[in-house]
Amino acid sequence: MAEQCHVSLRHLERRFKLEVGFTPRAWLKRQRLKTALIRLQGTASIKEIAYSLHYCQVSHFCRDFKLQFKMTPSESRRLPRAAQERLLALDNSTHAKPSSRESRSAFAAERKMTQRFSR
Repeated sequence: MAEQCHVSLRHLERRFKLEVGFTPRAWLKRQRLKTALIRLQGTASIKEIAYSLHYCQVSHFCRDFKLQFKMTPSESRRLPRAAQERLLALDNSTHAKPSSRESRSAFAAERKMTQRFSR
């Protein structure tokens, strides 16, 4: 992504975190785990879901899942569908992106720093 945007990796991480609230790696992990939560509503095994999301080890997938959702994949699978959807909605609301005001002020601060050091 950094190469496509013609910026350094570190600059991309900084800007991404300002705009989204997470580093690109953390955001991608969250997206994978949200996808897992949705797939757990189906009939695929936990092992199949883990491998389809490019986890090399099922135990690593289960650990990440538990850290994110405070329950194991097996426990989430036993929840009623409505509870799973509330869990997904709760996860989206608790980690919302920073307000546009916060982003603008951070961007302004970065611009000031750039101007100060370019003199």
